[in-house]
Amino acid sequence: MNNLAASVGIVIILEFLAFVLLYRFTKWSGKQIAFTVIVVTLGLFIPLGIFNWKSLDRFAIHFAFYVMIPYVLGIITTHWEIRQTAEGESINKKWFHWAPATLVAFFLLLALVDATIITIAEKGVSEEFMQRFFPKSKTAGTGESKFSGTVPHDFQEKESLFNAYLKKRKQQQQRGWQVRKGWVGKPVTGKPQIFKVAINDREGTAVSGAKIQGQFLRPADNQKDIDFEMQEVGSGIYQTELELSQPGLWSLVMIIERGDEWHEVRAKTMIPAASTPSI
Repeated sequence: MNNLAASVGIVIILEFLAFVLLYRFTKWSGKQIAFTVIVVTLGLFIPLGIFNWKSLDRFAIHFAFYVMIPYVLGIITTHWEIRQTAEGESINKKWFHWAPATLVAFFLLLALVDATIITIAEKGVSEEFMQRFFPKSKTAGTGESKFSGTVPHDFQEKESLFNAYLKKRKQQQQRGWQVRKGWVGKPVTGKPQIFKVAINDREGTAVSGAKIQGQFLRPADNQKDIDFEMQEVGSGIYQTELELSQPGLWSLVMIIERGDEWHEVRAKTMIPAASTPSI
């Protein structure tokens, strides 16, 4: 179950071949063969899937595809049998037809797309992939964060919370704090790295004495979220040491407070995987 595309695709092909062979060389009906293929496949998959448990979404994708292919093939072959019986013909068990072949190809493509999405969400993409399909930036090869500004959340429950948020947002815009951020060195997974923030007010004066708390959020698995606090190491300069467990996309939420002053920023950061040393 580690390689989602392979584990789904290979079993779908085996199910299709088993169905075709049984339908061609036995006297069973399409429904009987579909039921048999489903029972055998799930009988093998469920214990293996539980023993090698990865996540519920992976398990659900495998389960859905393993059931759907024999089910669809059973419907198609049953339709052939009913039509031929109604026309008074003996049942001619075709070994190939464009309809089931098209459906199997569609589900294989769907499995590949789903597997790609889940893999990117969990592991990110390699630097080689990014360099090939996306233009290089001036900071190529390093972690890069982009702050999109304030983002409201959790204010929908009550109108008072929404109004309070709007007030804070307006004050934040009027205050005009400038937040610069970045990693000290190239961040990679599994290694502690310094994350630094520099804060200045509208006039460029360093904002000292602030309290900064935040989270690095893993979109695919909230159990890997990391809470942190930053310490002031210079006038308006704050830093902390972090170790992110997986490569790929992380979301950053950071709250800056100084007295009654409140400032919220959000960012997304792409962490490359640690390079494997050549032997």
